[in-house]
Amino acid sequence: LTIKPPRYLFYAISGFLCDVVQLFVDLAVHFFLHVEDPSMCWAIGFGMSIVVRHSSHRYFTFGAYVGGYWRSLGRMYMGYSIIIALSTAFNVAMARMGMPHYIAFVSTLLWTGFVNYFILKRLWSFGGSGVDKDGKLEKEDTSSSV
Repeated sequence: LTIKPPRYLFYAISGFLCDVVQLFVDLAVHFFLHVEDPSMCWAIGFGMSIVVRHSSHRYFTFGAYVGGYWRSLGRMYMGYSIIIALSTAFNVAMARMGMPHYIAFVSTLLWTGFVNYFILKRLWSFGGSGVDKDGKLEKEDTSSSV
C-alpha cells in the first residue's frame, strides 16, 4: 500500500516552518530594532526568510536545484520580489485600515503562501516539472497510487 501525498502538502509544511522564521525576523525587527511600521517589518522579514525558504522547499517540496544553488536562489529572489512588492502593498492597505500589526501579518501571509506555490513550482524547474534524484527533469505525477 503506497500513497503519494500531493506536492502541495509538503509545500504547506515547508512554508509553515518558513513562516515561523519570517515571524521571528518580524518580531526581532519590530521589538529589537524598534521599527514601528508593520509593512516595513513584513518586507524585511519576508526578504530575509527567502534563503531559508529556498533550502526548505528544496528538501521538502521541489527536489534538487535546477542549474545549481546560486542560479536557483537568484530565480527564487526574482520570483519572490514580485510577491514581496504585492504583499507589502496589501499589508500597507491593511495597516492603513487600522488592522493591528500581527493581524495584518497573518492576513497577508494567508494569500501569499498559496500564490507563492504556483510561482515557485514554475520557477524551480523552468516550467513546472520536478527533478528526480539525479537532477534530471521529470513530469509531476498528479495521481495517487494506492
